[in-house]
Amino acid sequence: TYRCGWYLLFCLFWTSNYIVAIGDMAIALAVARYYFTREKWRVGSWTVFHATWQVLWYHSGTCAYGSLLIAIVQIIRAVIAKAQRAAKKADNRFAKAILCCCQCCFCLLEKCLRFISKNAYIQCAIFSSSFCKSCRKAFFLIARNLARVAALTYVSAAVLIIGKLFISSVVTLFGYFLIINSGVYQDLNSTAGPTILIFLIAYWVSDFFMDVFDMSITAVLHCFIADEEMFTDQIYAEDDLKKYIDENGAEKDNE
Repeated sequence: TYRCGWYLLFCLFWTSNYIVAIGDMAIALAVARYYFTREKWRVGSWTVFHATWQVLWYHSGTCAYGSLLIAIVQIIRAVIAKAQRAAKKADNRFAKAILCCCQCCFCLLEKCLRFISKNAYIQCAIFSSSFCKSCRKAFFLIARNLARVAALTYVSAAVLIIGKLFISSVVTLFGYFLIINSGVYQDLNSTAGPTILIFLIAYWVSDFFMDVFDMSITAVLHCFIADEEMFTDQIYAEDDLKKYIDENGAEKDNE
């Protein structure tokens, strides 16, 4: 039963990361197909469904491999967390320090794997390459355009945070007035609890939706850089996109 519990936990980690990977690559594939189409009106709503089908049919192994690496790190972190609780009960300071350092290292490793896997899925969506090859392409693409990627990442992160807070605030305000103007208000000792709960749920839901925009922004940036490197004469990027990246992104490192 004890070993079965660890096995089921590993399956939970792998399955949840696999579902996220499928969604990320489907978004990246839909964005790439839209970007590399000159006649944008030809791209319709069915592009998302077709991209999802392509990911499930052709790129399931890539998503499974990337999610497996993250799941392995997560299960190692779970084992370390269990060992930390045992060290805390035994009041062993040396063991607690060592395990804390290990937990920090594996947490950093998980963050790095998530970052490189996310960018690898985009490269796989654009070039249909394998996971390891996509990781290598994503790493060198970011290295070649480090300043530009960093600048646009900070700008997009700020926009996404503002969007989450705006959505959560509007929903919370609407819920507050709904509570005040309903009969439920008479049965409550305070509106602070329900209002905070509404804000937390709204922020949680908005985070899911804004993650789609986050992945789309990163995919567009990858497509733009690949477009510049492959099609120097007549790129696919529209004038508004080129103007935005020139204004908000740093100059390319090789310039």
